[in-house]
Amino acid sequence: MTGTGRTTGPGVTAGPERLEKGQYTDAVRSAFQAVEHRVQTLSGLSEVGAKLMGTALGSDTPKLVVTRATGPSLRSEREGFRDLFKGAMEALRNPRSHGPHFADDPEEAQEMLALANMLMRRLDEAEANLGAQPAAAVGTP
Repeated sequence: MTGTGRTTGPGVTAGPERLEKGQYTDAVRSAFQAVEHRVQTLSGLSEVGAKLMGTALGSDTPKLVVTRATGPSLRSEREGFRDLFKGAMEALRNPRSHGPHFADDPEEAQEMLALANMLMRRLDEAEANLGAQPAAAVGTP
């Protein structure tokens, strides 16, 4: 939970409600599906999962800029966030969407929702960057 009391970012609305009902696995799955959908919406891409994250967040001119670094740290931060988003799809969303289905621990589910929230916050910044940059410069930090 953040200082503002927000436990999930925009679009991750089902997570807390499902947690309260004890639907931990479903809360996590839904949260990361919301992250995926938001990346699709903001980037205009139709890919899914790790491929979507690599395409939207990778390269020297990503479709979505979720980084804050400049200079020599920019490349490593960009690659790190691309890998975080990809890893979230592969390690957290996929097993809960496609199986095998394991019961998630309530505390670990909250931690996974915190990661979804952090990714959504970075997508907030990417969305702001999309509106602030001329069309020719979208995606360039």
